[in-house]
Amino acid sequence: MLIPQSLTILTTSRCSASCDHCCMNSGPSRTDVLDGQTVTNVISDLHKRSPLKVVVFAGGEPTLAKGALHAGIQHCRKLGITSRLVTNASWATSFPKARKMIERLRASGLNEINFSADDYHLPDVPFENVIRAWKVSKCVGFSGVIVANGAAPGSFITPSYIMEQLTETLPTRFSDEGLSQMSSSPASDGTVYGISNSRYQRLGRAKDFLPEHSFQDADYFKDLSGGCPHAVQSPALSPQGHLLSCCGFELEGNGVLDFGAAGGDRASNRIEAANADPIVRAIAYLGPAFLKEVVEQVAPKIEFPKSFGSMCEVCQSVVGNTEAIEALRENVNLLSLATNTVVRRLEKQTA
Repeated sequence: MLIPQSLTILTTSRCSASCDHCCMNSGPSRTDVLDGQTVTNVISDLHKRSPLKVVVFAGGEPTLAKGALHAGIQHCRKLGITSRLVTNASWATSFPKARKMIERLRASGLNEINFSADDYHLPDVPFENVIRAWKVSKCVGFSGVIVANGAAPGSFITPSYIMEQLTETLPTRFSDEGLSQMSSSPASDGTVYGISNSRYQRLGRAKDFLPEHSFQDADYFKDLSGGCPHAVQSPALSPQGHLLSCCGFELEGNGVLDFGAAGGDRASNRIEAANADPIVRAIAYLGPAFLKEVVEQVAPKIEFPKSFGSMCEVCQSVVGNTEAIEALRENVNLLSLATNTVVRRLEKQTA
């Protein structure tokens, strides 16, 4: 059975920025926001069935959902779950304001904080905000303080620029050759500092607004094949209170990966139902690329993009296509047979 290891709380669809690359399509005009009771109920329900390792608070801009955010962080501390915040630091307009926010987050029990920084945030969130938020987050007891940076050829906000502005040399998640290299070794104050660098993906608004040179295509058979490690195992709670398969892109209303309302004690029931869905199981065990290939065989008139930069892009192209989903639903026996074969093989390996 697919069991959640982590949970992302998408506290609100509202954001102080309207970035062209936003995979969640967030912005100032959107208004959905979670209430604290729903957040704590879903965390409790999933953690009771199987302990969660980490809960990530994201959005939109999660600090705009103050009640839900702090209630959720405090609840994680009570249950012994690591909590992480992903924020654009729009609140850090001065050092006193930045310090006040960080002190409150630490008082609530927040363990880790990530600051989003790239060219597309700049019109709405000056990089000076990130500098202030970074400086006041140092040596206050966080286990991790990370700058999450997206960049492409010609970008202004790059890992080198960030280090120059912070006047620090920091480890990056990936080398220039794309190799994973970031160490989890903490600094002398016990905190891990670094830059989580990445390329943009054709997800959400980025698919429509970013120039093609912003994306880097992956090797289809090497990087995109195989099961998705996030499906169901890293679910998300949407701003409308729905349990989603993951937080790769906006899934509210999706016919496959939106599992439905998760209030009360329904979250774990939604996970059980997801484990019974042949398409969801196939995504988790065989991967979106496998589903795409099945659709191409059984419904060859359905067209897909010619190249992809990530597994999420492949998944979006399949689950975002109603005709493709219909074709898969008509061939669930094929999906179940292939998935069960993989599951049996995995069970033998772990026996």
